[in-house]
Amino acid sequence: LRQSSQKKKKKKKTSESVCFFPKERWAPRGKKRGDGFVVRSTDSEDAARKLLGISDNDDALAVQQAVNKKKMLYKGDNEKLKEVEAAYDTLQKASLQARLSGKNVESQSVLNADQIRSKWQPRWCPSPNKDLFVNYGIALACFIVTWAQPHNMRSLQLTIFGSIAMAFRMFIKLVDVDPGPNPKLDQAGAAKHNNMRFARSFVFCIGGFAASVFAFYWLPNLLIETLNIKVPLWALLEQELGVSFLTLSSLATLVTFYR
Repeated sequence: LRQSSQKKKKKKKTSESVCFFPKERWAPRGKKRGDGFVVRSTDSEDAARKLLGISDNDDALAVQQAVNKKKMLYKGDNEKLKEVEAAYDTLQKASLQARLSGKNVESQSVLNADQIRSKWQPRWCPSPNKDLFVNYGIALACFIVTWAQPHNMRSLQLTIFGSIAMAFRMFIKLVDVDPGPNPKLDQAGAAKHNNMRFARSFVFCIGGFAASVFAFYWLPNLLIETLNIKVPLWALLEQELGVSFLTLSSLATLVTFYR
């Protein structure tokens, strides 16, 4: 009788302190905040953050940046890429389950890992050094060829070619960091995702070219003619060269460090 009563008391105590999640997944320890416990991370989430190189206080953007960086680092290594995807899935599932439970979560990376941001927002995604050299090499080559031409023959034609090359470089990068649906399982979804990558690449690069030409070429000429501003002759002769440098360097930076 004493043993049975002790067992009943133990069951009551454990039932009162049990968290929403199973004990082996969410350890209900820590200080109380409001009505719920501060839910601490499990070993699997700690391992996922360690693999991605993020801390407990990182938000969704930092998590996505870490995932993209790891994908670029382990490009071609399928085993490593699977580990990165598994780590990201772990944080996403933990985030969703934590919010559904109504519990307070210590880690911002767990809380916000499955939040989706704007599809067209530029996101920090640095490329490997090899791609960095290629992107800035294309920009430098177009600039040097433009500089080597006589003043009366200079135009923005090479800058246009360089911008188109940057658009294709961006598309290749998006194929690596944003694979999309499997074409064997979802052919229509894969085609749509591929078209979105293509559109994103050309909108950013060709749009960047148009904005640079407007800001550094068309608008200054309009102000000079309208306000009768006196400009040194060398500045007018080197105008295409300056536009080429500013446009191609900004596009190379965009393609190298963002997606």
